[in-house]
Amino acid sequence: MIKGIGKTWSWWPPTVASGWRSIASGQRTRSQANSKIRSLVREYRFIIKLEDFALRTLPIKRSIPRITDGLWAYQRMVVQGTPLMVNQVASSTAQANGCVGEALGRPTARNIAISQTGIPVAGLPLIQDPCRTPQKTQLMRATYPWVQEWRWPILYAFGAVAFESRAMVFYEHHSDQYTLETSRQFVNQRGYRLYVIEELDATNGAQRDKGTETWRRREFSRKADQMFALVGIARKENPPSMSLNRFFLPKANETPIATVAQAMIYNANQTKTWRLKRADIISLFLRRRPQPVQAWDTLAWTEGATEWKDGKPYFILPKTLNWTLGYAVFMDFIYPPDVPIPLLRDSGPPTPKVQLNWQAKLSPVTARNLSMRVLMTRDEELKERMHKQVLPVTLAEQARIDFITH
Repeated sequence: MIKGIGKTWSWWPPTVASGWRSIASGQRTRSQANSKIRSLVREYRFIIKLEDFALRTLPIKRSIPRITDGLWAYQRMVVQGTPLMVNQVASSTAQANGCVGEALGRPTARNIAISQTGIPVAGLPLIQDPCRTPQKTQLMRATYPWVQEWRWPILYAFGAVAFESRAMVFYEHHSDQYTLETSRQFVNQRGYRLYVIEELDATNGAQRDKGTETWRRREFSRKADQMFALVGIARKENPPSMSLNRFFLPKANETPIATVAQAMIYNANQTKTWRLKRADIISLFLRRRPQPVQAWDTLAWTEGATEWKDGKPYFILPKTLNWTLGYAVFMDFIYPPDVPIPLLRDSGPPTPKVQLNWQAKLSPVTARNLSMRVLMTRDEELKERMHKQVLPVTLAEQARIDFITH
């Protein structure tokens, strides 16, 4: 504009017309700049208000770790107390039927040794998550799909109101980083190790993941039988010590009559992994990876669970420039990865779904499985009777001979 004004005052050579054109061009530039500044001011005010709201809700957010501490303590209490509860149910059910009974869990060497001290061990084969890869711990896998699900409306708002500031890119990046940081804090500082079924280890064999456990294979069905089957065992109570029948009637059976039953605990969910669809352009471009969805997983996902990912869009620029220059220069027209694209039906990950579907059913009792569990029986009279009944059958089974005992 100043240049154009200077031209309009010169008489030779005549430059009045070009001066006014320069002034008009400068006015347009100033108008565009003012419009951009007003847009940035609106974005700035929106972000300031959002920050103010976030600061006001800070006390609520700071109370969340204490709540999760309580949930973690409750989970440990349930897992550790399950054998006692199972044994109590078995004893009370047997007592209601005039019997003495107990439940026998997995017959490992450790459980057999513990049972000899009188402590019940009838629990599921659960262990605390042994994974040491922060991005694939059970805690991260339980958390991150909900982070993705709950933040996309915020990303939508940033894309509509604060597009110039790239707020949605920064928000996605930092929320990803904060999720990883928080997960590490809960695992390393607070000692969170969510329970998983044995061998459900994301670092299993350094190369394998969920779904590669040995007990899933047909040739290891005996192992699954031992891991997921509970055996209930019961005998008639001894007659009262002052009963006349005890003195005058002959003893037809030197050891008490015993009976057994086996129940298999299983997850009835279908193994179904969410797969990327062709219409999900962003997910295909960014190589978003779904979590392995396994029916026997304690997470109980049915679909829609994705692995943790770094919140930087994956472009061809150097890694340090990906989420700044890459997004600003090359990808203004693309939505952030977690935001479903309008008018595209299959864009974005589906809502995570959880279905708790653990069930139990009676299953045949194998002599091999039963003979090992008899070693865990705490009632001596019951153990004696089961040894006389079960061990010969076990030997006959191994020798492939039909053997009948009463």
